[in-house]
Amino acid sequence: MSNSDANVTELLERIHKLEKLVNLQMLQHADFAEESGIAMDTSWVLSSTTLAFLMQVGFALLEAGCVREQNVIATWVKNIMDFVISVSVGGLGCYHLAYPGSEIHVLEDGGRVEHLKLRQSFFAHVIFQAAAATIVSGAVAERANVGAYMLLSVFMASVIYPVCARWTWGGGFLSELDPPFHDFAGSGVVHLVGGAVALVACVIIGPRAGRFDPVRGTEFVPHNVPSVITGTMLLWFGWYGFNAGSQGALKTREDASVVASAFMTTTLAACFSAITTTFISIFCSRLHSIDILSVCQAIISGLVAITAGCDVIPPGSSCMVGIGAAFVYWAADALCIKCAIDDAVSAFAVHGACGAWGLLCVGIWHRETGLAFANGYDQLGSQACGTLILFLYPATVSGIILTAFRCSGILRVAAETEAKGLDDSLGQRAYVTRSKAMAETRYAAETLSSFGITPEQVLESLETLRDYIYRPFSPQAADNKLNGEVEDILEHMEYAKIQNYQYFAFTSHHKKDGGEAARVFVDAIRRQLGSTNRAERRHVLAQFPPERLVFLDSNNLKDLSELLDHAKMSQNFVLLLTRNVFTRPWVLAEICVAVKAGVNVVVVHVETPDKDDPRSFRPAVDFETPIRAWQEYIKLNSGSGSVSPHRFADKTASFKKRKNARQAIFDYERGSGENSMSASSFGDSDVLSPTFSPTLEISEGLTWDVPDNEILRQSSKTSAIGRDLN
Repeated sequence: MSNSDANVTELLERIHKLEKLVNLQMLQHADFAEESGIAMDTSWVLSSTTLAFLMQVGFALLEAGCVREQNVIATWVKNIMDFVISVSVGGLGCYHLAYPGSEIHVLEDGGRVEHLKLRQSFFAHVIFQAAAATIVSGAVAERANVGAYMLLSVFMASVIYPVCARWTWGGGFLSELDPPFHDFAGSGVVHLVGGAVALVACVIIGPRAGRFDPVRGTEFVPHNVPSVITGTMLLWFGWYGFNAGSQGALKTREDASVVASAFMTTTLAACFSAITTTFISIFCSRLHSIDILSVCQAIISGLVAITAGCDVIPPGSSCMVGIGAAFVYWAADALCIKCAIDDAVSAFAVHGACGAWGLLCVGIWHRETGLAFANGYDQLGSQACGTLILFLYPATVSGIILTAFRCSGILRVAAETEAKGLDDSLGQRAYVTRSKAMAETRYAAETLSSFGITPEQVLESLETLRDYIYRPFSPQAADNKLNGEVEDILEHMEYAKIQNYQYFAFTSHHKKDGGEAARVFVDAIRRQLGSTNRAERRHVLAQFPPERLVFLDSNNLKDLSELLDHAKMSQNFVLLLTRNVFTRPWVLAEICVAVKAGVNVVVVHVETPDKDDPRSFRPAVDFETPIRAWQEYIKLNSGSGSVSPHRFADKTASFKKRKNARQAIFDYERGSGENSMSASSFGDSDVLSPTFSPTLEISEGLTWDVPDNEILRQSSKTSAIGRDLN
């Protein structure tokens, strides 16, 4: 072989070796790219689902802020248990009901890639499932039995959510429609399903006690607005993981494009929904204010609506989705209120109605198959079919389950537990003291204790008067209505021919908020009595001179003992219910003395103009709020030595004291010109001291001083609660 042939052979061998090396490097690069893609996709999915997990905190903060303060702990408990139950039930096998294609169980141990994909899919599944269940917890807040709710959460995780996920994301019949039903991140599977169950639950369990009562309805307002706003912001933050993370990969340019689109459309829809609601609230308030709570709900409504199509709806169209969501929320919420459906957090309006709107928006604005882009009605038809199914199935199943709960008596807590708050049944309290309300109650207790009146006596008296039928009085009404109301009040007064009363009627009221109403009331009573021909009323006019017909403390007496003597020595005791009346210790003392002395009590509800509609009137106050405040105060201070341990309800002792009080009235010699009777004539617990100047410690650095029993003020730099207590 010549040298040239040898050189050619050697060259060919080297080329062959080089080809092998290049192929090996290409294989190694492909393996590396695959491994890198798996790592990137896994990191993306787990990071985004962890971000979505923050939504549980957001839901809890929002719902806890919307309820009253005696139900905060129960709300947090339900939110925590939602996730715990979702993981437990999903891990036991219900995950495979939603995604039946896996050949291995979610709890099976192993290190293969199939296990990796299964586990990251499981984590996303339980996050979404817990979100659907949490929607229901807020709707039935403040009256649902926590145990019954946990059972409902089990059914949500086992037979409601997994079935809906199977029909859509798990390869079920909705995904096989032509064109396929499209719900990218869960406007239907998560939010519409949760909203449907929430609506059915609210209907079956019924409204909270007093929710639609014209008097007590004003109690049901969010107790912590900052918590609601913080929860909304956390939900918004977590929603980026919820929507964008539903694209379970990030290794290709196409994946990155979908993720970027989801971020963009999610932001636009939320903002345009919020700005639309802002304009609506400004218009409804006649350009006076912005309803920030409605704005928060609108933000969530926009997020819910765009969730289904955040990957396929163009940015410009997502603005329309958000604007529509604002109107859908307002309409659905108003309809629920009109139908007396008590949804504590507007869960159906926000998640159910706006979830359905979001599904239909895909059929309208899908960039490839949407109606707005001249692609026909096919996609809209698929979306409408899926929307109907995802509403009817969870509504039907949950209706059966909740009806069974209701028939068995486990669905709703007892009326007493509901009145006290669910936190009390759990043995926990969100707030040790209730800031202003508790401070007012503590101040009143300190004031009354100086005169021998215990918190138990106050509570007993308030509970007694709560059962009275209140007589209405509208000081700003026309003459005909005013005269009719005064006549009704006079019909309930006592006219017994007893010669030893000092006054025919004693008027108890709050000086600052009810002074003008009290003067109108007294003038009307005197005028009506003077114009009557009825025998018992003519006897009253003969028995009492005009200045002693009705006692009104218009001079703001500082001697409480003298005021209480007047209350005891009156034939009738009239309590004018106006704003803040039960924050005034003087009124509470007068009530206790009148009830204990057996004076005929007439409770008058003073109606005031409604701030939203000056043409209508609304009652000013009710007994439930002060009763709860005093119950809480007694409970917090029981055993501390600051509250007398004996109850005011000893019937034998009470009867004897009333008998002695009545006998003292008979024995009182009218015309003596002096107050010959002191407060001590009515029992040891009524001994009164005429003057005092208590100092009340509210919290660290905060002192309330009350000189001459007249004005409450704050001596620290903290903002004062300042009000006129006398």
